[in-house]
Amino acid sequence: MNTSILMRHSGIWVNELQCKSYKIEGIVVGDSISFSNLKAAIAAELDIDVSRKDIEIRYIVEGNSYVKTCQIYKDKATLVDVTTKYKIKNNFNCKVKRSDQQSYVLVCFSDKCGWNMKASCRKKSDIFIVRSFNSEHTCPMRERVLTKVQATVGFVSGVTALKSVNNKRIYTPKDIIDDIREYYGVQISYQQEWRAKECALSMIRGKPSAGYRWLLRYTHMLKTVYPNSYIRMHKTEEDEFMYLFIALRPFIKEFNYCRPVVIVDGAHLSEAYKGTFVSASTLDGTCIFFIVVMCCVLPLAYGLVDTENDYSWTWFFEQFKNVFDERKDMCVVSDRNESIMKSDVCGNFKRSRKAINDLFYSMTKACRKEDFDKLMAKVDRMHHMVKEYLEDAGYEKWSRVHATVNRDRMMTSNIAECINGCLVEARQLTILEFLEEIRILFGSWHCKTEK
Repeated sequence: MNTSILMRHSGIWVNELQCKSYKIEGIVVGDSISFSNLKAAIAAELDIDVSRKDIEIRYIVEGNSYVKTCQIYKDKATLVDVTTKYKIKNNFNCKVKRSDQQSYVLVCFSDKCGWNMKASCRKKSDIFIVRSFNSEHTCPMRERVLTKVQATVGFVSGVTALKSVNNKRIYTPKDIIDDIREYYGVQISYQQEWRAKECALSMIRGKPSAGYRWLLRYTHMLKTVYPNSYIRMHKTEEDEFMYLFIALRPFIKEFNYCRPVVIVDGAHLSEAYKGTFVSASTLDGTCIFFIVVMCCVLPLAYGLVDTENDYSWTWFFEQFKNVFDERKDMCVVSDRNESIMKSDVCGNFKRSRKAINDLFYSMTKACRKEDFDKLMAKVDRMHHMVKEYLEDAGYEKWSRVHATVNRDRMMTSNIAECINGCLVEARQLTILEFLEEIRILFGSWHCKTEK
């Protein structure tokens, strides 16, 4: 692999760390380049004759595993991180002899060894400088090999954090264990890996509870960016978050040109406080129906609730009615027909479950009343109580031929399931990151529809 180096050169050193009146150049070198070859590459780039002039290079280490005398580190935490990586990479253990605000001293784990590193801070600054460093081990090889080198949770989390930034990237526990073993030659347990990954995610995303404290500010920014949007939040008497409803202005306007058929569904969240994501969507009014169907999903509104129950759905539909109002022949499609079969019908008639299930779905999709009546007669012969239950539920709620509105092809909640499928990885994020992923996803769909 290659490394890009940005150089400030031909300047005047004000002090050990600051330089002024410099020029900037860049070079690309290999990761394994030696220091002498690096100086040669810099000299060639700047057209410097090293036989007549010497190159002085100063730099501050921010987080690798390189240690040498007179090396400068931006603070003590960086020095500790670098020395931790150094001992793991070189497969030996060391212990802290002295550690305070002004100094940091390490010695080999073996009392007979001469390996040591002494560093101290500059006056009135956080910068640490390595004053002396003896890299030669005088202890027996046996003691060094048998001394167990441990990779702490903090160390592993720092290594894995960079690869955990993208929530869509699949970075499994096995991948982390293999990376630590390959790069540092240390074997870690599954438990260490799991704790390290949780720590890394906490470093990147922050605490899950913090997102709820910022919800009011987030909704205020949404109203600022999307004027005339409809955003509502419901809290308990103890001022605890309960429900959130968001309908952005671009989607509100688009619904006027769509059929009054709305598909609703929910999906469970995987973050620390759980909850349920709920959405309402439809098909874009510009859909073209030929032999091949070309349609665009148009999200209308979305929100968060504690769980799918009567109270949460009632509140969600009240907000939906406030913003979209009532339209003639409006139809709401959900996965209720599946729950009819799973919970009410098939649960009471287990012996004929498969036969009833097949007949029920055939009836839902029947386009002629004659076909529907024939299928219902078969159900009546199998179990009269099933027919009575379906009559009480109302044919118009689940049968295409009895529907009072033109539902067209939208007999299921597959459109909403499509939205849930696109947000599988995002449902593991904190609340604010999840809402932002939704906004970006729906915004990209809306832009494609506009084109």
